[in-house]
Amino acid sequence: MGAAVLDRAAATAQREAGNTQFKAGRYAEAESSYADALRLLSALRSSAVCSDEASDSVALAALNEEESKCRLNRCACLLRLQGYGAARAEAEAVISLSAGSNAKAYFRLGQALERLHEPRFAAAALTQSIRLDPKAREPREALESARSRLKAHPRLELVLDDLRLVEERAVRALVQADLSRARQQMELMLKDARAQAASLSGDAIHWECRALLGLALVCAEESEGEAALDYTAACRRRLGHCLDPGGDMPSGDLRIEAFHAHVAAQLCLHARKPADALPLAAAGLAMVASMRDDAMRLRLLGVQAVARGAFGDAPGSEAAARKGLEVAVSMGDVYAEAICQLALGRSLRAQGKVHAAADALRRAFGAAFSLGAAHALAAAHSAYAVLQLEYGEPTRQRVVSAMEKLGKVRSRRG
Repeated sequence: MGAAVLDRAAATAQREAGNTQFKAGRYAEAESSYADALRLLSALRSSAVCSDEASDSVALAALNEEESKCRLNRCACLLRLQGYGAARAEAEAVISLSAGSNAKAYFRLGQALERLHEPRFAAAALTQSIRLDPKAREPREALESARSRLKAHPRLELVLDDLRLVEERAVRALVQADLSRARQQMELMLKDARAQAASLSGDAIHWECRALLGLALVCAEESEGEAALDYTAACRRRLGHCLDPGGDMPSGDLRIEAFHAHVAAQLCLHARKPADALPLAAAGLAMVASMRDDAMRLRLLGVQAVARGAFGDAPGSEAAARKGLEVAVSMGDVYAEAICQLALGRSLRAQGKVHAAADALRRAFGAAFSLGAAHALAAAHSAYAVLQLEYGEPTRQRVVSAMEKLGKVRSRRG
């Protein structure tokens, strides 16, 4: 029996295992089984490119069909695990594989887009699903629900677009260390989320909590610890239950729960309590693992790297930074890459790996400079200056160079 046949059989077995787990309500296990099946199918597709099978239309169609089944099943799991971004990606992959002819893929895409606060695009996807399969009941019910919501709240799309725009401006200002503008935009976002609660209906708490946690981060950067804690407490009250890092995973809005864990861990770091930050970061990472949310995973790995470093666990800090760097590169997130390189440089410096640390910090500076990210630039300058002062002969040139870097830190923060 050939290796390709074995791989196909193994992929089918993994998919069938996922089906059994899904029916039993073990969605996280099922999602993992489908992911394993997709890895086997990916390897099979790669080997087919180097063989005659790539030109065999029948074999290729069979491979596409098996992959589509796995992706749609994984998408269904992710929707139940609140991994809406990953679910969207799976549905879009099936649409691409089928040249836009898979009705169920459009249905799953519509479900994901609805939960990602894009009701107009959700309705369009559901409409296409119905066109491809007019007899299907679920897409019609979902479309009727989406249209009813848009009819009841005609300004919903405009409100959501405005909230996203204000949040983007706030994040950009935070990256550029313009804390005054970041605060202004986050306060505007909070005001709008509360004023438009009727239009947002079930999503109102989600957007309000995003603004509250954003304000907590701004306050932490401005050393306003009590105000930051007040904002996180307000978020916690809106969510309605407490996050216990050692307990069961919370129900409700897991995206906000993970964001809350990230912000709470950040506040612990600002308060110089790395031991308190670590379990919060671990709880957040457990949540994003089930959701396959790489963007939030990046943030939490960064917090974990800093917390482990502050706790004296330099190798653990290095491991977390390298994981984050791998995710950042795969996502093409240059800012996150700069932050991870910075954490990596600091962890390497703590281990006495001077040349590797210098290289990581130079890369952090280069990535931050390409974006004009003042906050990361200042941090990279500061870390490199400390490295210069700590290692090597304390020559006049070395001290002058380090002081120049520290001067740039002060000017950027000012």
